[in-house]
Amino acid sequence: MRIEVASSPSLGLLGRAPGLIPEWRVGSIVEAVAVSDAASGHLWLNIGQTRVPARLASGDPTGPANGEVLRLRVLRNSPVIAFETLEVETPTVPDVASDSLRRVLPRQASPAGLLANAGWLAGRMAPGITLPPRLMLALSALWEGLPTTGQLVSAEGLQTAIKQSGLFLESQLARSLSTLTLAQLPLRDLKALLLAVRSLAAEQDMPRASTSTLPANAAAPLPMLHGSLLPLTDSAPSLPSIAAPADQVHELRQQVEGAVARLTATQLINTTAQGLAYLIEIPVRQDKDVRMVRFRFERQPDQPPGQSPGWAVEAVLTLRHGEAVHARVALHAGRIAVLLRSDSAAVVERLKMSCHTLTGALLTTGLDVDEVVCLHGLPAADPGQSRSQLVDARA
Repeated sequence: MRIEVASSPSLGLLGRAPGLIPEWRVGSIVEAVAVSDAASGHLWLNIGQTRVPARLASGDPTGPANGEVLRLRVLRNSPVIAFETLEVETPTVPDVASDSLRRVLPRQASPAGLLANAGWLAGRMAPGITLPPRLMLALSALWEGLPTTGQLVSAEGLQTAIKQSGLFLESQLARSLSTLTLAQLPLRDLKALLLAVRSLAAEQDMPRASTSTLPANAAAPLPMLHGSLLPLTDSAPSLPSIAAPADQVHELRQQVEGAVARLTATQLINTTAQGLAYLIEIPVRQDKDVRMVRFRFERQPDQPPGQSPGWAVEAVLTLRHGEAVHARVALHAGRIAVLLRSDSAAVVERLKMSCHTLTGALLTTGLDVDEVVCLHGLPAADPGQSRSQLVDARA
């Protein structure tokens, strides 16, 4: 099967696109996720952080299935980029998980848009807001259930935020149903709160002809265990620009559907790591804004025999003015190394000024500090970081 996409530089496929090689060479191997709309016949490819329109040039007339993971070889890069599909290796995950992931990945979207609307509504408890009362209460509960920046500064607060991130809802239910009723379970779990909003939005949303299968914020970095850990940017509330209450409900339903799909996809992807790695995304409330904090916990391979495994923790977020900050902490046998990065030179300077304080705090805990380093630039351009094999450049 052959697939073509336009080679316009605006698509981010040519030139220096973040996290990709400088150009698509003939023979390069690319991994993509197909997004196919059977009704309209439209086809898109999710490649790294970029979603691009594509068309089927030859082969199976039905094209790739929606959510299908494709392994593509570049046949030519001018005047259009042409790919041929290669056989994909048999997945190591159970069929049910693989099929579920295939279905939810194309529908996933960052929850930032939904949470921005929830924050906007939380600050406008006044006449003129005509959303259904029960839906308003569910959105208010979602907003109030988010952890605050103050909670995450302590180990206990971070642990609670991780437990309530939605990733462990089903396991908590399985453990608790023998002794507790559903009404007695904690009501601050992110997935439980999202499901409540989704249920009420679905009840109120009027049937309508869909104009697109692309959810809002669908271009956010996919929830993958490997590859550069990139930030989920914040989003402005969309409800102020939507006048009709029915359209507002429809917008909220689309947003919550994408947020639930992303959380479910993250749960499925974490199961493939068999406890060796975890991806966790936590929305954090700061006044009336939300910051998406992404964590990746990964056990380090190739440790000497007889020694306990080391762990590396990565975290990335976007600050109030749009600057991204990335941290990587590696710990093994009581020795710790810290790498701090930002795409803002001013933020890097502030981090460097705090390096001595951070080093002293680590030493007081009894750890041996290998290094604390601050660098300018995010890890997408760092060849020393672990990253997904989106592209294999081959002669």
